[in-house]
Amino acid sequence: MNDVSFELSTVHKSIDETREKAEELRDKEKRSTNIIIYRVNESEATRKEYRHDEDIHFCSQLLNILGIDSSENAIKRSFRLGERKPNYCRPILLELDSRTTKNYVMESLSKLADAEEKFKVIVTYDMTKKEREKCKELVAKAKQDEENDESGDFIYRVRGRPEDLRIVRFKKRHQ
Repeated sequence: MNDVSFELSTVHKSIDETREKAEELRDKEKRSTNIIIYRVNESEATRKEYRHDEDIHFCSQLLNILGIDSSENAIKRSFRLGERKPNYCRPILLELDSRTTKNYVMESLSKLADAEEKFKVIVTYDMTKKEREKCKELVAKAKQDEENDESGDFIYRVRGRPEDLRIVRFKKRHQ
């Protein structure tokens, strides 16, 4: 009887793990065309529709700078994440028309270095909860590595796609 009980609990555990993996894959697929844009000033407009229109206009301009014709319906939808608060810029979740468009955006971000000040934003992948946890762990490790670097000549940053995050060491620029 104990053997059957043990085998049954093993099967349940296996089913639960499989269910979690399937849910993670569904979540990842759902986010596959999304990016998140930080540091975009919020509109002062009182009506939600006007604020949304301004966000869409900004995102279209941003895509144009990156070389994507936003008139081709590259943006499927967008919305601000979180609750509206004074003196706080909520991030924008931008759903694009395809993975190709998203990948092109992510590969073209270096073009923002020469853009106007209002386009000095941070663009990231829309990560799943597990990916965000892994990223936080790596960021903490990178900070620790930087503190432990005896020479002080290097900085450590987390880079890569969500499924391939890694810590990269850069030589500090001395000014």
